[in-house]
Amino acid sequence: AIELFHPDDVEVIREAIEKPLSPGEQFDLDFRLQRPDGEDRWIRGVGQAIEENGTHLIRGAVQDITGRVERERELEHTVDLLDETQQIASVGGWEIDLSTGELTGTRQAYEIYGLPTDAPLDYQDVIESYHPDDAAAAFDALSAATTTGEPFDIELRLVVDSETRWIRVKGSPADAESESVVRGTVQDITARKLRERELERSHAMLDQTQTIGTIGGGEIDLETEDLVYT
Repeated sequence: AIELFHPDDVEVIREAIEKPLSPGEQFDLDFRLQRPDGEDRWIRGVGQAIEENGTHLIRGAVQDITGRVERERELEHTVDLLDETQQIASVGGWEIDLSTGELTGTRQAYEIYGLPTDAPLDYQDVIESYHPDDAAAAFDALSAATTTGEPFDIELRLVVDSETRWIRVKGSPADAESESVVRGTVQDITARKLRERELERSHAMLDQTQTIGTIGGGEIDLETEDLVYT
């Protein structure tokens, strides 16, 4: 039977079976089995040491858990993909129950809010991280989502480590039965906001320069003969 086990798992199984066990002591292992037909299967083996008529025995059972392991791996892959996607897009997910104040979020959400990932999210900490002028808007949006059922999409400022950053928060009621639960996403849009402001400054500077120099600009499309002036 040992020859049927996956080479990487043989030593673990040998150790569990051959280790001196006191009567009543148990083991519970997951390992791979290479069947004679060439198919690999995941097996759960459980055993217990017993003493019967002066003889030490191990009795147990084996269970095919291949389906469970494959589902777990698929879920892990999905979670890894989601996590990587969130990091690339700088987007995090969150859910809050306003009746209890319980707040949960993905790792990227923690990072956006500048909160430690090894502690539960605290609703009050999140609210206090908003710019003082924007905290009320965040609270009002959440409250309206639970009372009207309408989704929201707002842009707010965060203050993280004395640095002001811009975020986009989208949310909607989780489902019709959970009136107090709101679920959504948060995205760091600071870079976009900085580009927009830089573009606005450039336009303002151009307008002022044209006014001072009494200069105008124009563009003509030679195909359509459309003409546009500043």
